[in-house]
Amino acid sequence: MTRSRLDNRADGSTIDELLTVAQAGDYLRTGERFVRRLVAERRISYVKLGKYVRLQRSTLDAFIEAGRVPCDLPLSAAVLTATPVKSGSRKPRTMARASSSSTATRSTVLCASER
Repeated sequence: MTRSRLDNRADGSTIDELLTVAQAGDYLRTGERFVRRLVAERRISYVKLGKYVRLQRSTLDAFIEAGRVPCDLPLSAAVLTATPVKSGSRKPRTMARASSSSTATRSTVLCASER
């Protein structure tokens, strides 16, 4: 039997699931060390159960949301396009892929207003 993200109680309220540090690292797709550093630096709230540290999934979701950098337009309006770059241009070489021809292709994301 699998547990849902939030456990439902008989009175209709919910309890947020507590995760271990290893589970929190898996959830964030990071290592355990990163989660422990967040706890040590008090950058994320946690629960102490005796000597054990537990993190609420909603706290991890809030941490992710706090780090989100918004786009000017909705993500559906962004379009991935390919722009040719001349090899003699002053653009940094890291932006252009190496090519045997005189031009390379650079991928950029343009919002709908820039098209």
